[in-house]
Amino acid sequence: MSRGAEPPGLMLQTVLQAYRQGRGLSSRPAQAVLLGRFEQEARRQVIVRLSAEDIERFRRSVAPRERALRASRSGENAAAEQAMREARSALGLEQMSIEARLLMISIHQAAESYLDYREGRFEQSRTALLKALDATHALQGAHGYTFLEPRRIHLVRNLLHMEARRGRLDEALNLGVNLLSYLEGNTAAWPLPESQCTAAIPPMSDDMRAAAFDDVMESLAEVLAPETPETRRRLERFTPHLQPGASAACARFARPHQWLRLRWLAAQERDAEFLSEAHGFLAEGRGSTPSLWFAVVLELYRLSERLGAGFSVLREEFVRDAPTFQNVPKALRMD
Repeated sequence: MSRGAEPPGLMLQTVLQAYRQGRGLSSRPAQAVLLGRFEQEARRQVIVRLSAEDIERFRRSVAPRERALRASRSGENAAAEQAMREARSALGLEQMSIEARLLMISIHQAAESYLDYREGRFEQSRTALLKALDATHALQGAHGYTFLEPRRIHLVRNLLHMEARRGRLDEALNLGVNLLSYLEGNTAAWPLPESQCTAAIPPMSDDMRAAAFDDVMESLAEVLAPETPETRRRLERFTPHLQPGASAACARFARPHQWLRLRWLAAQERDAEFLSEAHGFLAEGRGSTPSLWFAVVLELYRLSERLGAGFSVLREEFVRDAPTFQNVPKALRMD
């Protein structure tokens, strides 16, 4: 325990109180914000820019595609495949205008990728994602769609997520580190040189840039979850983000950088510093980054197991609450 730190008992009560406070706060993930904004703007573009015939083709494919996604999320794979077959048959891509076809490909191939991902067909999932991304780039470059920058970042984030779930953590890490640098302003860091927009890209609004940064860091939390030497090695990639006052670019994304520092402190077993900084993060609740909040809870659970009886009250409360937590990624569960 460093000089000036709170006594262990008082520190434990501070953390426990912060956890209880944050646990009760509502949350809306950054991913939901990004998807909601894209869907809203895409609907507007369909109405304003496309013909009545193209709009009708879009309308026919929406219901079965959404049904397929809901079934896939619920693990009903046969129903998901059936619904997606209905969506494919309703597409009518060959009858669409070029612009409508590209927008449909961007939307539909992302959904196809999700079904492939859920069923472990990772190469097919990657192929579908790249098709969606290429169509998105064409809409930006050839048709002047100015709202798609968060969309293409989210599609690469999906690729990061897929690589992590299939166990290719270094590949996922490379995508994530480069995406974060790109979002901080380094346009040369775009992580997929084989699929990029050649046209001038309009700047994102500050709120969308922040949501995209949160979304990427949420996926990286899964990559950095294991307690292994490899994780400590991977954390070294983030050294520029971990220095005090790292950069003005980092300062714009304070909460994900705060989490990154907490993960680094936990990996270094700098327990007093971790505890003294974790309570503020916990007290703010899940907010737009629920996975980061659950990741801090996981680190506290690990710490309580390592430190033993003195922290048993914390561990026991986590164990009681764990069954009530919803949508916790497998890598961040207290199993």
